[in-house]
Amino acid sequence: MEVKLIKGAVDHSVYNQFNLYKGCDLFNHFCLGVNIEDFLATVNILWPDMIQVGEYVFLVDLFEERGEEAIKAVRKLEEQFQGNKIEVEQWVNSWSVYDYFWDVNDGEYINRDSVLYDDEHMINNFCKIIKYFWEKRAKELFLDKKIVVEWGDEIMGELGLTLVMYQKRE
Repeated sequence: MEVKLIKGAVDHSVYNQFNLYKGCDLFNHFCLGVNIEDFLATVNILWPDMIQVGEYVFLVDLFEERGEEAIKAVRKLEEQFQGNKIEVEQWVNSWSVYDYFWDVNDGEYINRDSVLYDDEHMINNFCKIIKYFWEKRAKELFLDKKIVVEWGDEIMGELGLTLVMYQKRE
């Protein structure tokens, strides 16, 4: 009989870097510390709604237009980016990870988690997990498209570390 451990998406060593421990491991931390609203919002980030407008694929939370307004918005973006389809998708589907770590209070940005934002191991795990789920979601929905998710600094004018999703085109 063979025993085989198959790792999940999260490197469990990140738990040792948490600011506040709730329980003795990641599973316990989740059960003792995450409310249902935060859980559902997290699932929305990991498994987002997507919309196809013509041959483009967009994350719904980053592209609000629907119907004829969506078509008009895409045509305007095609003009702005001189027909570069990759840049159109990157422009819409780029998200500054910085937004996750900052709150706005009385019009000023307040860093709510500076220790984690500055921790490269933690932030790379964060991006790697979102990348994994966005790619899985896109592959499930758009079998004929080659969807790429990447992260890097200041993609498409976003502030700091940025996640971006677009189609690889020939």
